[in-house]
Amino acid sequence: MEKKHLKCWRMLLVLMAILLPMGVHAQLSALEDGKVYHFTNKSNTNIAMAATGLNSVYGVTANSEQLSQLWYATVTADYFTLRNLATGTYLKGNGTSSFWGLTADNSASDTHFDLSTVDTYNVFKSEAHGGYGYAHYATSQGGGIVGWTTSDASQWSITTVDKSAEEIEQAWIDAAALVPTDEKISTIQTALYNIFSDKACTTLNDSYADMDDVQLADDANYTALPAELQLAVKKVRDKNWAEDNAVAEKEGWNSDYAKKFRVQMYEPYSIAGEITQFLQMYPHNNLDNPTGIFANSMQRIYIMVEGDIAPGAELW
Repeated sequence: MEKKHLKCWRMLLVLMAILLPMGVHAQLSALEDGKVYHFTNKSNTNIAMAATGLNSVYGVTANSEQLSQLWYATVTADYFTLRNLATGTYLKGNGTSSFWGLTADNSASDTHFDLSTVDTYNVFKSEAHGGYGYAHYATSQGGGIVGWTTSDASQWSITTVDKSAEEIEQAWIDAAALVPTDEKISTIQTALYNIFSDKACTTLNDSYADMDDVQLADDANYTALPAELQLAVKKVRDKNWAEDNAVAEKEGWNSDYAKKFRVQMYEPYSIAGEITQFLQMYPHNNLDNPTGIFANSMQRIYIMVEGDIAPGAELW
């Protein structure tokens, strides 16, 4: 009897393995209002949809702890919107092979999305576009998210990420501080033009070169700058660009090296997706560190540009 029972259990386990194959997951029938979600792609399960700038959305290495990969859903009877927790802006869809992006305005139909299912995955598309308006991870376009049909790269596994109301509210506060308005950018530019004699911000005007900390603290141009740029003013004034290493146990950077690293000439480079397609190599995107400078999550980087941008090139 014991052998027969053992045989039956083995048959049952085999049957369960057939009915529940490895890697199968349940697709969602709908998103819930006020929930936070993480989207990973069927064509490459290590890729998640993320905000990679103020206006851009790309596929990046999946990490559900990064706010840039998390999306807050607002659901109505007819559609849902997705707001990024890092930028505070809304996902904006597009049509055939056109890049998706982010916008502060969630009233337009290209920020309204419909959810449906294909096999065990979800697909979603912009209300403003038809059959070529689905979110598609495009390796041929540098890993950007573009509008396309429901191929494997347009199918997503969507998981819920638990975030408290307090964490979500803090994310919006941090995002508002991270993303300056046009008015703030204009104020910052005016202050920098008044303080520095060059647009690359490497030489102070005579009136600022000898100011001490007390004088700077009373100066309207200086106080109009964010903390990162106030520190830059002092570095230039003191002729000391030295800084600690981000890795505490490693040696810091001396002044000459730190300045050379941060102030230099950059030549234009081609779109990453075009290079990878031509060379038939593993895809990467335009944000794969051409400068060697990187930021931590929720950290700002300011780029000062001296001189004209070469014809046919763009800076973004």
